[in-house]
Amino acid sequence: MTTVVHDEYVTLKSESGGKLSVQGSRFIAVAHHAGSAGEAEDIVARERKAYHDASHHCYAYRLGTGREAFRYSDDGEPSGTGGKPILAAIDREGLTDIVVVVTRYFGGIKLGTGGLGRAYGGAARIALAGAAREVRFVTRRGTIAFSHELESRVRGTLARYGARVFGEAFGDVTRLEFGVRASRADALVTELRERTGGKVEISGDAAA
Repeated sequence: MTTVVHDEYVTLKSESGGKLSVQGSRFIAVAHHAGSAGEAEDIVARERKAYHDASHHCYAYRLGTGREAFRYSDDGEPSGTGGKPILAAIDREGLTDIVVVVTRYFGGIKLGTGGLGRAYGGAARIALAGAAREVRFVTRRGTIAFSHELESRVRGTLARYGARVFGEAFGDVTRLEFGVRASRADALVTELRERTGGKVEISGDAAA
């Protein structure tokens, strides 16, 4: 049975923002690509500094090509009213490698837990609605070594599978470092070996 490899995911192409006012409180949201927890936390720290006089900075992020990692914070708001609605807005869009920070300036009127959840989630949705998205792919990398007379066959096969060559080295044999979409890696390696009669050496993740 053939194993299906899911190697694409959707994230943000550029930063996007949004604002929402509810009974005097102002909610300022920013949505940003984040490739790691450290990068997400840096963006949270940036927003805290930019709006240092605000009442709260609630946030959530979702990470990983399988959307497996996440974190959210209510930053002093009642439990479940800030970070969780923001994360729900992210998940509603099916996004990953993203952080959304919603800053609140308290307007003097308490909104209640339901009102807070709607406000934080609503501000996050506004920011995400205006965000440009892009599809990215999980890649596998490898190195292929071959004799010079096989070069046209090797390069032609790499090109047909959309593989990208990152580095080249020439000597008694040619060595190419390449990357290819994970879902195409097995078929690429098989064809490379078939078209060269097995006269290539392939190593790295792509050959796994």
